[in-house]
Amino acid sequence: MQSIQQTIQLKERVKNLVKTVVVDSPRIKIELYDDAEIDNDTITVFINNKLLVYRQMLTDKPLTIYFNAFPETEYELVMYADNLGTIPPNTALMVVSAGKKKMEVYLSSSEEKSAAVKFIYRKEK
Repeated sequence: MQSIQQTIQLKERVKNLVKTVVVDSPRIKIELYDDAEIDNDTITVFINNKLLVYRQMLTDKPLTIYFNAFPETEYELVMYADNLGTIPPNTALMVVSAGKKKMEVYLSSSEEKSAAVKFIYRKEK
């Protein structure tokens, strides 16, 4: 992925912050599905500007990302739409699992805007 990241050139887009997710576990699992109808949406995903998923199609089977978070450190996931599929815009359902917490976040990206979600791990006191 690192060699791909150095060679790809993505058009600059506005980031639309959809949600800030606070978790109580350092191990975070993110699953991305096509939202509603499967229409050939493809996405590229970054966390803190590091390429994790490149031009992958969203389907009813999840694109799964795991990462470990440091306490009180902010992580920004950006979903970049490589295309808009047959039904614009490019939409995804993100299921976040961390510890006992599980939540759904709906993402939408276009040729002008990329969806962004921030994650913060806070230890329980």
